[in-house]
Amino acid sequence: PHQVPTGFYKIISTLEDGQVWATAFRFSQTNTNYTSYCDYWSDIDSIEAETGLDFMPKLSGQFEHDIEVGAYDLWYYLGCEE
Repeated sequence: PHQVPTGFYKIISTLEDGQVWATAFRFSQTNTNYTSYCDYWSDIDSIEAETGLDFMPKLSGQFEHDIEVGAYDLWYYLGCEE
């Protein structure tokens, strides 16, 4: 016997010209194959709070906070639009 998790997350980050850009998505196990990942955007901060993990330990202070709440978000550049 094994347990199936209720969901999973994906965090994507990149460094371009000295700027860190990042985004996160949170998916449930009930998502269909035909669901757009854009509908599951999440801020990194809330995933960190839920998991107890620090995904950007080398960043600190306001800069880390701004990235983790979506101020420098890759969302748009991955094909998602408002």
